Amino acid sequence: MKKNLFVLLMAVSGYAFAQTSEEDIVRKVAIDETDAYVRHDFQAWADCYIDAPTTSLMGTPNENPGGLMASTGFQKVAQGIKNWMKVSPQSEMQVLKRDNWIIRVSGNMAWVTYDQQNLIVKPERKINSKELKVLEKIDGRWKIAATSTVWDFKNADPLIPSK
Repeated sequence: MKKNLFVLLMAVSGYAFAQTSEEDIVRKVAIDETDAYVRHDFQAWADCYIDAPTTSLMGTPNENPGGLMASTGFQKVAQGIKNWMKVSPQSEMQVLKRDNWIIRVSGNMAWVTYDQQNLIVKPERKINSKELKVLEKIDGRWKIAATSTVWDFKNADPLIPSK
């Protein structure tokens, strides 16, 4: 009886540790994607995504408060990011803090949400964003299938005027 209970407890604790490990990997992919974007490292950014016609990116762009940006298909999403990297200075944005993480892993799918505090360098202002990333595990690697960023323009410091 004690031996069976010990085996059961080890199996359950092993599952819990495996789940935590998967959550840590999902969190790292989310961080790596944004950090590559901020550094203008296109290849590192692209490596975080699934190259598929269903890959999507949407959000409220910081250069157009109140606007909406939406792209579907990795090639279209990637071209938009390449274009942005060409016209935007590399030091335009810094991530100051990430918190309030919620991560859910279920089989080969996962999603993560978190709050991010950003510093836009010129003109200098702090602005928060809500981040959502949906990931799929393909060939043993977690990759982003969809991402959404919603900027909190109303509480930016100083305020960002609408165009």
